[in-house]
Amino acid sequence: DADILFVSNTGKTKRLSRVKFLDTLLALASSQSPKTHSAAELLSTLMAQILKHLPHFAYEDDFREANLYNMTVEQIFRRERERLVKLFGRFCGADQTPGERKLMSIKEFFNFLELTVDGSDNAGSERNYKLAFVRSCPTGVDEDKNTVHKYLSFVNFLELIGRLADTTRAEEVAFDVALEKILKKIADAS
Repeated sequence: DADILFVSNTGKTKRLSRVKFLDTLLALASSQSPKTHSAAELLSTLMAQILKHLPHFAYEDDFREANLYNMTVEQIFRRERERLVKLFGRFCGADQTPGERKLMSIKEFFNFLELTVDGSDNAGSERNYKLAFVRSCPTGVDEDKNTVHKYLSFVNFLELIGRLADTTRAEEVAFDVALEKILKKIADAS
């Protein structure tokens, strides 16, 4: 079924656009469920098939809910807000014109890292830092047509600091303790 659907949707190009890809997935789900099912049941079948065959691609980021959305972390960020606003202003805005909202690029983020992270941290990998940056970026509706997902606002910068704290902490250390540690390091360095 999958081969036939792929060939019928791709034609000579052997490529699927996003719409054709989704159409192919829905056709596959439809072929595996009776025609009397509703759209909701069809979608449920599709999701079950995706999770059954591609579990390692199903990425759920529960970091925010598990670590950031609580009163302890909010109080820590409120206490450090003034210092963090100044620091963010120091490391962002190179890609924006005067009058535009200041955002942090990945290059500016690595300049920030030089100030805050030393070799004694557990994270150690440039890949981990890039992942923390990307996971903190807001996702636009269509990443191909804009660059929103390549820059951090101040709120996303706070999330990034949280992700750095999480990346560099040992497993037995509580998140809020690691956050306090990285904020102290930032304060000492600035």
